[in-house]
Amino acid sequence: MSGDIDFCRRNVSAIPLRQAQDLMARLGATGGPRSWKVAGLFVDLLGLLENEARTPCRILQTPCGDITVIPAELTVVERTLLAFYPQPDAQARDVAKKMLAVCLSGATPVDWTEVDRLAQLPSFNIASELAALKAEVARELKD
Repeated sequence: MSGDIDFCRRNVSAIPLRQAQDLMARLGATGGPRSWKVAGLFVDLLGLLENEARTPCRILQTPCGDITVIPAELTVVERTLLAFYPQPDAQARDVAKKMLAVCLSGATPVDWTEVDRLAQLPSFNIASELAALKAEVARELKD
């Protein structure tokens, strides 16, 4: 939603700051020590990945190595939360609707039972908002 790419660690120790600086310099990045601009994109080097989803992360194989992508189920719930709290946000709502449209169309497969479970967790507590937004997007896709 913010237009940047977040890199989080999974089960690995912290990257020493000097090593991160050297790595980003080789990419021609500017900024730092945790937020960078690389090839016109903003990149954040963050801490450990927080993932409440039971569905597996997706692994993308690239020429530079594997990239782990958080489950779509978690992203849908997080983006829906941002659309409504701490106050309604039209831009965040638009992002949540686009994500729901991609998932409902089948372009990105999701486990809707897991989406519902996450939405009901006290840390999100947006089950009714998600259900209403999902129904709205389904109607729009049908039209």
